[in-house]
Amino acid sequence: YRLEEILVNPIDDKALRFLNVLVTFELENEEMLLELKDKLVSARVRDLVFKTLGSMPVVNMESSEKRQGLKAILQKRVNESGLLTSGEVTGVLFERFILH
Repeated sequence: YRLEEILVNPIDDKALRFLNVLVTFELENEEMLLELKDKLVSARVRDLVFKTLGSMPVVNMESSEKRQGLKAILQKRVNESGLLTSGEVTGVLFERFILH
């Protein structure tokens, strides 16, 4: 399931930075897709991802290894949020990740 495009300002002490990202979730089952088609559920999940990315320092996004850790954080936060009740997110993909 692909979230709508997210544009956020991550934390950086040196300059104003922007992150443009497309996030896709791998889902445990088909029922989750039905949950995410509910506009309110989808908006809440997107907001959770937005807040998570906006609270992260840029240094946690600059290398591919750190981006892998960021994927794990997003997966854990969505799964622990209780927003999706019929299963868990099994993976997070960045279809676009532009940090400038």
